[in-house]
Amino acid sequence: MPSARASRAGARTGRQLEVVLRKQRAYRSSHRLARARYDLSLAFIDSKTSRALNRAYRGADKPANVLSFPLSRNAGEILIDLSQAAKDAPLFAMAPQSFVGLLFIHACL
Repeated sequence: MPSARASRAGARTGRQLEVVLRKQRAYRSSHRLARARYDLSLAFIDSKTSRALNRAYRGADKPANVLSFPLSRNAGEILIDLSQAAKDAPLFAMAPQSFVGLLFIHACL
């Protein structure tokens, strides 16, 4: 007999399942990162700065919700544009706060 969890999963749309699976993969990856020796900087930036950095490093003349930069083999920096993240969150059917968490994990990968 299927569990209650399995029956709830059956009622999800394909997009919802994709988001759940993505979160599970990100969670496993974040645990691997947590065990590694790595210096990580997190900064919140405005859309003007995000756009300038995205244009300079990726050639895209628009703000990015998240940018990540390796500084060395054991160090990196993550930059999150909170206003752009808030605009993008509904595209993923997520609350802005949850989406920022997902962006952080995404940037760690």
